[in-house]
Amino acid sequence: MCAALAFLPEEDIDDAWIKIQEHSPQNFLLTKFYDYFVEQWLENSTITVSMWNCFKRLHRTNNIIEGWNNKVNAFIGKSHPRIEDVIRVLKTEANYSDFLAERRNLNLEGKKRAKKYILLDNRIIRTIEKYSFDKDLKSCLIALANITKLI
Repeated sequence: MCAALAFLPEEDIDDAWIKIQEHSPQNFLLTKFYDYFVEQWLENSTITVSMWNCFKRLHRTNNIIEGWNNKVNAFIGKSHPRIEDVIRVLKTEANYSDFLAERRNLNLEGKKRAKKYILLDNRIIRTIEKYSFDKDLKSCLIALANITKLI
């Protein structure tokens, strides 16, 4: 359920965290994890809540960057490429980026997201809208936790 916290409004995260702890079994390993989670994600001055909170954000991960990195590595095709190969691939990518930017400037359709992620985003949006209406934090956390298992 901890991943569900990222989808809530920042002002509700502390209450949600308490709700998670109240409805969790008590054991040593879980307590150690909770201590880690609080230190790393809730009370960290370097990685603040606003950095990882994705309330009302559609793109929540760095998958776009990871996808680009995989694409470039696949084009290069070697673990230790020559500089000429890297430059050639980067020039090709720059041309493709220019092409996409021009399409965007002309208001042409961009790259479509996978239907699976569009549907998951819609489920997240509906869950948060329901929560903003009924303020049932426990139900919202359970629903978001189930959705995050699918992402």
